Amino acid sequence: MALRDRFLNCGLASGNNDGTSEADAWQTFQDCESGVEGGDIVHCKTVDGNRVTGESNMTFNNPAVTPTVDKPIKFQGYTTTPGDGGMFKWGHVFYCREEFVMIEGFDIEQSSGTASLKSDGDGFIAYRCHVVNDTASSNGACYIIDGSVINCYIRGDLDGAGKVVRMFRGNLIDCYVEAADDSSGGDCYIEFVMSFRYCSMTGTIVNGTNSTVKGVTFSFDSNCQGSLIMNNTIYNTTDAIEFENGVGSNLTQIIITQNNIIWNATNGILNSRSTNTSSVIGHFINNNAMGSISSNAYSNIQDEFIRNKITLTAEPFVDRVDFELNDVAGGGASCKFLGAGPRQYDSTLLGTTHANNRATGRTNFTSIGAVTPKGAETSHVF
Repeated sequence: MALRDRFLNCGLASGNNDGTSEADAWQTFQDCESGVEGGDIVHCKTVDGNRVTGESNMTFNNPAVTPTVDKPIKFQGYTTTPGDGGMFKWGHVFYCREEFVMIEGFDIEQSSGTASLKSDGDGFIAYRCHVVNDTASSNGACYIIDGSVINCYIRGDLDGAGKVVRMFRGNLIDCYVEAADDSSGGDCYIEFVMSFRYCSMTGTIVNGTNSTVKGVTFSFDSNCQGSLIMNNTIYNTTDAIEFENGVGSNLTQIIITQNNIIWNATNGILNSRSTNTSSVIGHFINNNAMGSISSNAYSNIQDEFIRNKITLTAEPFVDRVDFELNDVAGGGASCKFLGAGPRQYDSTLLGTTHANNRATGRTNFTSIGAVTPKGAETSHVF
């Protein structure tokens, strides 16, 4: 079933304001909410590159017809022609409380103690979005419950007990996470809270250049249903990956931590066991590459369940922006198939790019699958 086209243009001052065409587009998000129905795709236009700052924070929880698994609602940005891949620039909080909603191509930037992007509706998806909050917040810039964040760039402020991303029972896939230049202190870049549902973090870069705090923390209770932490790149943190609580008795799926690159950290993969103090199992840890670790590469995890430890003796990166892998022996040359892939997080790209120049992607290939493969990029070639 094709979704029905509807339109939003916050810079429009004429027309019928009913969303049925570009000429009659809804003129505010509130107007949009009162008219949108499950089964609609709303094309959201950015006018002359201007960010929408004249409205209030948007809590989307009362559409005209509630979305369902068979009739979702999608919001998609554009600049000239619907579907052109342009970004919709929103200058307030966007909070989705409905189930089965997807946003694509949203550039959300504001500064407050509230996360710029929030959702607690089941089945929520944020795809190819740019999310920024440069005011410290315990909920970070992006706070998602029971949803997925895919191919997104996320920046927050770590001052005090700030975070950048909070995921409750969700998925963080092929994203780029960093902090504002002035950040100091902070709790962690990414916090996962896991209970009752499986969680995953894959293909994500945590760039700790601006503040040395914890990279990713996983907090879970006795109902943890497992997690997949795979092909991530984590740079310049204290504890790169920390499991705070050990593993409870109701665990039904193992926690898999595989194919990650960790460079310059105090501890690599740490099971701090603050609640379940005797737990050392519940984990399978495999094929992770670590270097420049000042304390412990692995801590409080059954050694027989840790396989294929890769110790890096040289920095593996060409740069510390895109974290492209180099060919140095003991560095990037040891990281084949590991870490995050090439610029999936870049919201200016339509999908993942493997073959273009550095303006749009990494330079390891002149065509997909060609030339000498190296590093994480080979794991994304089909």
